[in-house]
Amino acid sequence: MNTDYLLTSTNDLAALPAALDSHVELLHCERDEDGKWYATIEAADSGEEHRTPTQDIESILAALDAIDPAIAELIAGCESKEMNIGWQASSDRPEGTFALQPRLLGELAARGIELAVTIYPSSENLDEDE
Repeated sequence: MNTDYLLTSTNDLAALPAALDSHVELLHCERDEDGKWYATIEAADSGEEHRTPTQDIESILAALDAIDPAIAELIAGCESKEMNIGWQASSDRPEGTFALQPRLLGELAARGIELAVTIYPSSENLDEDE
């Protein structure tokens, strides 16, 4: 399981990489053929067994709170802001549960951040021969 923060903007996000701290990793930040900028930020240690979506989201939000106000304004003006929790299904035990506290959901809503969950099939990482 991991958590990514996905941004889409018509404004230039090139200043974003230098503005982020060690609590997050910038996985992607570039302008696409459609002229829009796309960025993907992940919490440091996201995907580690001991991490939870709550910890990941709190790390990302704390990193956003610590950035320069001009960059924060740039992020606030993005046309799309999505916190995406990725969940790898298991063939032996496909069900799973996580919960987010109302406080955290309220904070996401106040910032205009959508919450999404992506379920990856258990077979996604298998070789074609398996």
